[in-house]
Amino acid sequence: MRVLLYIHSLKMGGAERVLVNLAKSMSEQGLEVHLVTQTCSTSDAYTVPPEIIRTSLLTGETSRGLFHAARLNLRRVIRLRKLIREWRPDRIIAFMPTANFVAIAASRAAGAGGACKRLQRRLVVHVRALEAWF
Repeated sequence: MRVLLYIHSLKMGGAERVLVNLAKSMSEQGLEVHLVTQTCSTSDAYTVPPEIIRTSLLTGETSRGLFHAARLNLRRVIRLRKLIREWRPDRIIAFMPTANFVAIAASRAAGAGGACKRLQRRLVVHVRALEAWF
């Protein structure tokens, strides 16, 4: 089974650490894991084992306003959609709100052409986002 994990970056943080640990565990269980970030690997705070495919979309720049943010997210969707069509994962797991949005949009666009057979979307919500509800 092929699993694509998607997050903004692997800079220092809890979600980033959880994602890397999840990727390692999945790989140890025999799954083919592809870890995708928006930023390049030079800013990674966590080491990704060589058996895990590591790709950067190179779209990690900070937006300078609403229009620029929309353009950046569209570029992220297009690049992730292309990667999904090429790699054809069975599952996509996205971490953090923006990555969730981009992953859903990209997987829907990629799945429309039948490139992602049996693709299921999974969302992982950041714990702090839930604190407002309790």
